[in-house]
Amino acid sequence: MNMRIFALPCAAFVLAAGISPVSADGVAAVTPLSRAERLNFIAVGLQNQADRLLKKIEAPNATPTDRDLPWAALAELSLRRDPKRAEELLKCAFDPQIMDPASPAYGKLPWQIGHPEIKDDNAIEFGTQAIGPILLGYRDKLSPEIMTYLRPHVDAAFVALDRHKVRVSYTNIFLMKLTSLILMGQAAGNETAVDEGRKMLGEWFDYTRTAGIHEYGSPTYYATSLNSLVLGYKYAPDADTREKYRAALDLFWSDMAANYFAPRGTLSGPHSRDYSFLSGEGGIGIFLYAEGLKPAINPRDVDLEKATAYEGLIGNCYRPSAKILALANVPERTVIARYDATPGCDRYNFITPDYAIGSASKDYGEQDKLIDIELASPTIINAITIDQDAFDSPYGTVKTADRSGHDKPTHLQTHPATAQCRNTILTLLDAGQKKPITTTSLATNVVFPIKVDEIRFEGASVTITSPFEQAGKVGSILTLRVGNAALCVRVFAATGVGGSAPVIVLKADEEGLKRGVARLAVYEYRGESATLAPEHLPVGLLIEASHVDSSSDLRTLEDAVSGARITQIAPDKTGAGGYSAQIASHALDVRRPISADDTPIRRTDGVDMSAPVLSVNGEDIATPILNAAGH
Repeated sequence: MNMRIFALPCAAFVLAAGISPVSADGVAAVTPLSRAERLNFIAVGLQNQADRLLKKIEAPNATPTDRDLPWAALAELSLRRDPKRAEELLKCAFDPQIMDPASPAYGKLPWQIGHPEIKDDNAIEFGTQAIGPILLGYRDKLSPEIMTYLRPHVDAAFVALDRHKVRVSYTNIFLMKLTSLILMGQAAGNETAVDEGRKMLGEWFDYTRTAGIHEYGSPTYYATSLNSLVLGYKYAPDADTREKYRAALDLFWSDMAANYFAPRGTLSGPHSRDYSFLSGEGGIGIFLYAEGLKPAINPRDVDLEKATAYEGLIGNCYRPSAKILALANVPERTVIARYDATPGCDRYNFITPDYAIGSASKDYGEQDKLIDIELASPTIINAITIDQDAFDSPYGTVKTADRSGHDKPTHLQTHPATAQCRNTILTLLDAGQKKPITTTSLATNVVFPIKVDEIRFEGASVTITSPFEQAGKVGSILTLRVGNAALCVRVFAATGVGGSAPVIVLKADEEGLKRGVARLAVYEYRGESATLAPEHLPVGLLIEASHVDSSSDLRTLEDAVSGARITQIAPDKTGAGGYSAQIASHALDVRRPISADDTPIRRTDGVDMSAPVLSVNGEDIATPILNAAGH
């Protein structure tokens, strides 16, 4: 595919995104773009990012992230720029590789040059992701000197890849590793590596047929997985392997299209790992944009990792079928899926033109988003989310170092037992943690956007323009309305630390206001710094979204949530106790066991919640796709 790539100034970036100049009323109109124009916009962003990186590494003691270097080299080649610059980037990436065969770290790449404190074993997958496509697609552009240089480094990389054991449930890295083995092995004539990659691909399908996509709904890691899959499809060594890549891509794209919420241009529903606590945006936007679902992206979204996406989106590339993309246009849909064979590992999402409301009921990690609600709005607003926080700052701005040394936003686990039926969620959370924590606050937060048409609390309208707190209580109801979309959240149970009374407030603080959000906070503790011992601290929420046409409809929704009959269920002989709720014609039942590690009981209308690999409105989407992959 030959495309002219224009160097666009910043204003032209906005036009390339399909956004007309801002009018007098401050509204930017979205205009449709061809796929070639969308790819051109991505290409220009990559061009600028590669230029910045090349300038950066010219400085003495430069400390680039190692994976950015081969990504930028791939960008230089796929954009038909200077191969010498690509070679310079490749040498910069592989010069720090450990090349002593006697070393137990032989073949290892650093995560970031000059930062040995970051010890991330995934660096070898990220650092080699672009090498196979470079050698298979652009070998004729490279000099004999760089090919001679790369050969021992590629051989060493195979050793490091083999040494790094990756769980099949670690979706993005497992797919990245097997694709590096297949493509780099093909380019280097290493059939052992190719066969190992094929074996891993078969293992992933065997797992996924039972478990579904484990790293589910992640705006970041769906993109990382797709980056590998589109490259694998494009450069597959044989027809059978290409068809397996096609099936994997069909499954991911079916999941993405089914959960796509057009009014916000986002992947709605619960997310296993989401670094954007408020907006839910991530790298997946590039793929949604390229295929015409998402109308626009921000230029800053085009980072160097998108070189792998771009390479997989041009030439002999995978394209989702019209049937798959049509899932995004089903006006009202219930998407049910699972992400592991373990009981309770299911997810549910109900999508209408006005709102999307979704949930999952098992802790995933420190960046999970287990309840996600999105409201349609003429302007982009943040999602409504629920998390547990010990920083008094549930916005994803406080970062802590993970075990590899990366600073990432984190929250505490909510230990949920959640049942959902269409637009209604009953959730019983447990704010108590497994280990003692020292903090000045512990709170369960319902974080919501303030740029809405109406906010009501305790039955009265509230205007939020500056920091404030308004006291609430068990039984308080928060109501939001944007256009015809409305949401009610009722706090029906809460417990304070050590048997104390919880403090429930509707709250806006400076940090949240800067990000366009406020929160309904249930403080299990707020005071002087103290070490909180492990204990059960249940928090119960009843949540319902609805279409409304009038103020009367909004009051009807509030009355339904307020009047819902919620009954406490005494612990059974296993110790599992909880609540049931009767709202309209539906009954929801959640019971959580004594141990947060045990599977909670969750029922809707008397039926235990369960899930296929992926279904939309009761239709099995996954099985035909996975069957097409063969065995």
